Amino acid sequence: MESKMTLQPNNTSGASGSMSHKTAVARSIQPQNTADCGVSVDHYDLTKLGTALDVEDQYQHTKPSLDDLPNKILIMIIRHAIRHTTTSVYNLIQCSSRFRDLAMPILYTHAYFCADEKNLLIFMCRILAQPDLAKRLHVFEMSLCHARSELSDMSCITDFDKARISTAVHAINGSNPNTEKWIKSVEAGICDAIIALTLSVAPNVQELRFDASRASELQNQVVASPLPMANLRDISLQFWQTEEFLLESIIPFLKLKSLTRLRLRGLRQEQLEEQPWIPLQSTLTIKDLNLDDCNIHHEVMFPFLRCFPALECFAYEHSNDPLVGEADFEPPRLMTALHHLKPCLKEISISNERKRGNNELASYPIGSFTDFEKLTSIHVDASILVGDFQSEGDDHRIDGFKRRQSLVNAVPWSLEVLHIMRYDESFVPCIFEFISQKATCSPKLRLLNLRWNIVQYPDRPKPSGTIIHPGFTEEEADRLMAECRAAGVEITILYWPPDSKTVYLPRETSSGEMIYKEHWFEYPYDGYDKFCEE
Repeated sequence: MESKMTLQPNNTSGASGSMSHKTAVARSIQPQNTADCGVSVDHYDLTKLGTALDVEDQYQHTKPSLDDLPNKILIMIIRHAIRHTTTSVYNLIQCSSRFRDLAMPILYTHAYFCADEKNLLIFMCRILAQPDLAKRLHVFEMSLCHARSELSDMSCITDFDKARISTAVHAINGSNPNTEKWIKSVEAGICDAIIALTLSVAPNVQELRFDASRASELQNQVVASPLPMANLRDISLQFWQTEEFLLESIIPFLKLKSLTRLRLRGLRQEQLEEQPWIPLQSTLTIKDLNLDDCNIHHEVMFPFLRCFPALECFAYEHSNDPLVGEADFEPPRLMTALHHLKPCLKEISISNERKRGNNELASYPIGSFTDFEKLTSIHVDASILVGDFQSEGDDHRIDGFKRRQSLVNAVPWSLEVLHIMRYDESFVPCIFEFISQKATCSPKLRLLNLRWNIVQYPDRPKPSGTIIHPGFTEEEADRLMAECRAAGVEITILYWPPDSKTVYLPRETSSGEMIYKEHWFEYPYDGYDKFCEE
């Protein structure tokens, strides 16, 4: 009869107490020979038993935890977490003093607020109480689109906070007549005054992102203060369609010598027409100018760009939205506004949202970049670079501007990266001609981006399916890849997620009107089939 023996607990007291930890482990050690039911304990391999007990003890004492990780690894974890949500970092701070010491400086590096959030007020009070945290602030982002100009809940301000506010404002403004008004505005929850004070005590702010409607108050109280934003390098402004705002309000910001990048979104024609910036021409040190979703007439663009004599990167996206503006986009006239940048421009990006405007010049090419000696990257719509090859009449001109131009004659010798958007099959011969003459027109070209793509499924290790190459046939795509390989040019392949599926569900309103509600299903389209059946 086969049996298994186990070591029994050593209960010297005779009571039915629980087993010790080591005894419990020992019960799982089986005898080497179970053929004889009379086998004694001497037949156990006690060496193995001791090893098992030692390993168990060692595991209990060396089980890895977050406390065992070096600070460098923990900081990497915190930085990764804060990109997704600050809530997780707030929770981490509550765990231990070590996590608090590591996370607090990171948490205060990038501040994002909505104007009706009490967190803005709490943040200001915290950095007033702890100046070391104020020095950590590098990025300040404020969304004010639909926000109130005043904070309704001021209950978090204590008497100690009010004393710090008064001390800070007096240190900044001194005996300025606006000092007391500024203090009262902060205590009353006026967003402009709170933001201005926050930025005034944060000397190392490098990036500032906010809505343009608040620029006037900020520049009056921050830039003109004894604590200028000497490290500010990047400003992003959002212009909303309902705002009555002129660019004059941000001129003091633009004069900062540290500023190298300016991004303006939604800038409209009338916001530049007063031209208060004319005295700034040829004085600004900004090297990167991004005009996104803007509508600016060429007659205004010309003197405006003259304010930026040292631009290295320029991006312009023309908007044809009537709410933004009604100025026509005329690429050849835009080139006239860029002529002064020939010695310094390195990257350029130009796009027309709807490709065409109401003016015939909207389909004309911008002109040649061959004289831009430092230009290495071009990112444009195909029609902006070569014109409209579907129309007839090669020799047709307007004001001396040609209807078409060869890609070979459009790009500079120094070009390294070419990114073409919004093209069709008429552009295909242009790109073949260019690659065949690459050695003589752009020998440094190394990257060609035609927005070819392939689907990358998130649950599969590798992309699947064939390359999508709009405008090119299968044979043309294979030929272009072969010619690019021979010329030492890499074609960029974009990896895109699977397309979502949309279902439009008709509903009848109480008035009898039919409306359609959209339902989106992302890959792997969970619930899509069931929804369609129902």
